[in-house]
Amino acid sequence: VVAWSLIGFGAWRLRSGPERAVDLRDLRTVMKRTTLRLVSVWLIAAVSLAAIGFLYISDLENTSRAERSSQQEAVARLKAQQIDKWVLERAIDVNLLASSLRGLPLGSLPADRDVEQLVQLLFAEVLAGNTERTGVSLIAPDGKVLAQAGEDSAPDKETTQAAMAFAANPAERRRGIIDVHLDGTPPRPRMVFLLPITSHPGNGPTTAVLAMTFDPFQELLPQITAWPTTSRSSEAVVVRREGDDVVFISPPPLLKPAPGPLAFRAPLADNMLPSAKAALEGDGVRSGPDYRGVEVLTASRRVSGVPWIVVAKTDLEEINHPLRQKEFTLIVVIGAAVVLVAITMIVLWRAEYVSHLAVQARHVEERAAMSRHFGTLIRRARDMVLLSRPDGLIIEANEAAVAAYGYSASEFRALYVRDLVLPEDLARFDAIWNAPNTPDGLLVEAVNRRKDGTVFPIEVSGNAIEVDGRMYRQIFIRDITKRKALEVEVARLSRVQSALQATTSVLLRAGQETELFQEMCEI
Repeated sequence: VVAWSLIGFGAWRLRSGPERAVDLRDLRTVMKRTTLRLVSVWLIAAVSLAAIGFLYISDLENTSRAERSSQQEAVARLKAQQIDKWVLERAIDVNLLASSLRGLPLGSLPADRDVEQLVQLLFAEVLAGNTERTGVSLIAPDGKVLAQAGEDSAPDKETTQAAMAFAANPAERRRGIIDVHLDGTPPRPRMVFLLPITSHPGNGPTTAVLAMTFDPFQELLPQITAWPTTSRSSEAVVVRREGDDVVFISPPPLLKPAPGPLAFRAPLADNMLPSAKAALEGDGVRSGPDYRGVEVLTASRRVSGVPWIVVAKTDLEEINHPLRQKEFTLIVVIGAAVVLVAITMIVLWRAEYVSHLAVQARHVEERAAMSRHFGTLIRRARDMVLLSRPDGLIIEANEAAVAAYGYSASEFRALYVRDLVLPEDLARFDAIWNAPNTPDGLLVEAVNRRKDGTVFPIEVSGNAIEVDGRMYRQIFIRDITKRKALEVEVARLSRVQSALQATTSVLLRAGQETELFQEMCEI
């Protein structure tokens, strides 16, 4: 649209042809129109560049937002898969240990010393294989601890009740997980995997319940919270829902001072918090203020093995920082382009203005030369020339008029044209003077009076002219005294010729001398 508008403007401008300023008033009008056109072109260019920049920036922001959202989703998905893998690996550890214990006479514990030592040996081997394994214990169906080992070997009340539920309800014989919680003095995070041990694999009464305690803060959660790339504001946190709160299982790294495990929580009522939205709405990409009140872009992913939600987030300021630099550069470039266009328009305006001034100066010079030329012609013309106002006041008289009438140039400027007319001709003069102007002017004969009172015949022609917007009358006067004398002489010679012709006729037809003399005297 902009391109076609400019092309149309250029075509119209070319067809309109050059404009020529005749006088200052016309120059102002022409330059006003020129200024309006150039300003319109500049505005079109400025708006077009701004629109292009805005569209480019919008597209850049949308593209960057989509790419960053995809990255956030990929990070959240990767972290959730890591947790799923970790949960599966821990479940395998528990199953392997349960398989090793299934062939032992666990019912003789703790009375059988040999069986107890063998169980303790297996427990020690399992605990030594991974630092995350902080304790392992065997719990009887009645809740009695048959064997235990490790720092967190003594099962807490929640673990004991879960073990008794496994033993009492055969339908509940499945792998159980007691989610991470704080226990002990001082409180330490622990996560318990439970597995019932039966006399026959997958069937039979429960002999004991194997409870293996893990500390996910040893290796798992540090790996989850670590961001895969260098970033000053990106973090991945693990949260879960507890009643009307969302609990941060892993402490938010950016929160100062840093809270302990499971110590930081936020109400679900704060539905603008991305973590609360993740707990309420599930997986997705969101933006909003985080626990610091800073606008962030987040992606959440639920973990399938445990009721955890991985939230990967980055400050929008960090995401938008490269865009802001590009936007600033683009704004500077567009601003420079707009200024350059403005300078170009000013140069074009100035060039056209100078061109119009040159044309006007040439016209003024030509008019001045013409005025001097015609002034010289009129001043030195043999005919008398008067310039008067519409009311008849004489403004200028040439040299011939001064010589013919006897008035000086200054005296002429104090006279009216009617002052040169004979009193008896004033009525006729007023009728002719006040008659409407005709395209061809007027041509009359009259008699004028000189300064010394003498009169002489004249032939007058005149017309109305406009000078600088004011009307004047230009009067050309010719002294026709000689012409009148010649006319009299021609009339006399004509009478003489008529007389000669008549006498010749008499001479040819007269019969007597008396008759001849008589008719000759009559002629």
